[in-house]
Amino acid sequence: MSPDWNRPTVSPPPRVRDMQSSISKAVGVELSYEDDENKRAAQLSKGLAGKKKSVLILDDVWDYISLQEVGIPVGVDRCTVLFTTRALAVCRQLGCQRKIEIRCLPPDESYELFKKNLGKETTLSSEVETISRLVADRCVGLPLAITIMTRNIKGVTDIHQWRNALRGHIQKKADVEIFQKLKFSYDYLKDTTLQRCFLYCPSILQPNSFGKNRLVEFLVDEGIIKRMNSRMEELDEAHTMLNFLRDVGLLEIHSNTLLLDKVVKMNEVIRSMALQIMQENNQRVMIENDMSLTDLPDDESWTEDLLRVSQKGNQIKNIPLGFSPSCSKLTTLLLSENRDLRYIGDSFFKGMPGLKILDLSFSHIESLPCSVYDLVNLTTLLLSGCRELRKIGSVEKLRALKKLDLSLSAVEEVPQDIAMLSKLTYLDLFGTEAKGLDSRMLAKLSHLQFLRLPHSPPVKGEELACLTKLETLTCTVSDVVELNNYLKGLKGREPQLYFEVGQDITFYAGFVNDLLCEDPDLVAVEEAEDSSMVCFYNCNINEADIPSYFQDITIVKCNEARSLCNFFPSKLKHLSIRECDGLEMLCQLSLAGQCILENLGYMELYKLKNLSVLFSIEGNVPYGSCFSNLTRFLIQGCPSIKRLFPIHVLPNLKNLQRLYVFDCLLLEEIIFEEEEEESSMAETKETPCLSRLRILMLCDLPELKRFCGGRTTCGIPVSCFSRNSNTPKLRLDGVAVCCNSLSKVQLSCFVFEKKHAVCQCFKFLNRCPSETKVKLSLADQNPVANPVSK
Repeated sequence: MSPDWNRPTVSPPPRVRDMQSSISKAVGVELSYEDDENKRAAQLSKGLAGKKKSVLILDDVWDYISLQEVGIPVGVDRCTVLFTTRALAVCRQLGCQRKIEIRCLPPDESYELFKKNLGKETTLSSEVETISRLVADRCVGLPLAITIMTRNIKGVTDIHQWRNALRGHIQKKADVEIFQKLKFSYDYLKDTTLQRCFLYCPSILQPNSFGKNRLVEFLVDEGIIKRMNSRMEELDEAHTMLNFLRDVGLLEIHSNTLLLDKVVKMNEVIRSMALQIMQENNQRVMIENDMSLTDLPDDESWTEDLLRVSQKGNQIKNIPLGFSPSCSKLTTLLLSENRDLRYIGDSFFKGMPGLKILDLSFSHIESLPCSVYDLVNLTTLLLSGCRELRKIGSVEKLRALKKLDLSLSAVEEVPQDIAMLSKLTYLDLFGTEAKGLDSRMLAKLSHLQFLRLPHSPPVKGEELACLTKLETLTCTVSDVVELNNYLKGLKGREPQLYFEVGQDITFYAGFVNDLLCEDPDLVAVEEAEDSSMVCFYNCNINEADIPSYFQDITIVKCNEARSLCNFFPSKLKHLSIRECDGLEMLCQLSLAGQCILENLGYMELYKLKNLSVLFSIEGNVPYGSCFSNLTRFLIQGCPSIKRLFPIHVLPNLKNLQRLYVFDCLLLEEIIFEEEEEESSMAETKETPCLSRLRILMLCDLPELKRFCGGRTTCGIPVSCFSRNSNTPKLRLDGVAVCCNSLSKVQLSCFVFEKKHAVCQCFKFLNRCPSETKVKLSLADQNPVANPVSK
């Protein structure tokens, strides 16, 4: 029997009595004679539960609803409850079993919906259909906009009316209706700070996506986030606000694996709504980002009531001498990423006395105009990536300055009067060669919460001891002794630290600076994680005393260390070791030390030519949760290693998603077991399985004989290829394939000596899920390869 469908609309704010009346009418339960809400709820619940099968749709829910108070039976199979809402928080609060997000449609699907809503009776000629696609594009995939637009032009076939729809009455009528519908989401925010946050986003997010960490910084700089006890609290508040705007459908936030950051986008229709709201509130802004403009707008555009100007990502070459617009209310001027901008006339900023935020980052300016140094209300000056800017003048008048970002610029010396900036909380000199910031200056900058220093010269630990309010510190110290000196002075504080330890780390870090200059969003990478990091470069690490809150460690060219048994902090998450020629053993697994690697998520080992043992086993060790959080393991260029993971640890690799093994010339086994263990392992019926493994790459392993050693059958996907002339010795026989999660396998230049090996290989491929991406290139000289391709 078909279910009964009932769809009452829930208007904000929801009232229990009104909802009960609406639902009772839809399902045919009489409640008009009953005044008590609890009794009404009981009768309504009984009526719904008594139906054989019903589906109740609560449309347009804005706030939490107590289903029990309304009288909607929970846990009754006969009654299915569906909600439509613009707020993800409502779904969470109601404990929905399944959430379906309706996202903006891609262009093809958007036009399909557009034509479907027009109806079959609206037959379009080829010329009109071309214009109709342009009309549909105006909706930018927003289903609400498509529905409203098609309703206003349904049945129209005349080409003149369609052309007029792009710019005429129909477009304006649809825009008004779309604005009214979408404004409900803005009004729902209620909190004025959230509304300010939303209205600020168009200045940054037009037309492309933007790094979330960078946007958060702007929200703090603008003062949209109220002043709190710490910088971390302010950043947390900004992230929370952006997440809330995402959850009510006003922003899009996506992951970006390249940047290790998230990116934020705003739908063009929603952006238009935000600009219209600002216009109604007399908040005038001028936003022309990424439009390939070669000149600033003319004088007439720079009016007295301008609050914010954004000209990011254009091709402006210079701002001529004598151009001095009068904008007394202007607070924010964003001219970043104008990479052709080399000159700004000295008088340009004279008519902007209220300017608080100035962003000239990633331009080619060679000097700052004199009028910049008279901006007494300036709180944020961003000059990151200005590779031609070598000198900063006197900052004596900039007493309101809280943030000065000179990172990745060519500035050679810190202004001598920087110590007069008593309100400075953020100073970034990362990637510069700036000199002159001595301990005397640092002592006067006692309010600093964020400090990134150049790679050289190294600082002394005691010079930083006076900065007791630091929450984030990036700097270089000469050796482990200086690192320990600073760490001892923390006295219980745990700031976010990015330490580089070594004498000649500038060479290692140089390529990072060049990479960051190419993409500004990468500048925020270091703040993408909350964990503290330390990089040891060409120094003696045997005496290092690493606190537990260091969760990310990189070791480069530290040749004196033979093993790292007593080195790792207990909360270590990321480990990268490169070119440590003296390293022979990574660590020893024992009853006392096994938990050291419990939190490890990433491990990367590069060019360790004498490393022969990864894990030395002391006695009969119960592995417990050792490696249980490992998701990515990479080992490359380690010619002495023969075996990787002990067989007993295999069940703990349950979260391993990526396994890369490259250029290990003597490697014979990935998973190994000792000879005395084989008999006991042979008796077990349980097959360990790397069920979450998604990417497996094995390359340049000419001696690889088997994936799992001994008599064990591993339920894992297998692939191997070699780029040299040595015949791979990988044994495919007896491998049980379990690769339901596997999305990428590479098999390339595999030279098979025996026909059954080819058959085993393709038996493996046939058992892969159909969506698995398989790259296969058999050696051309192998005659067996030809029939296999069929």
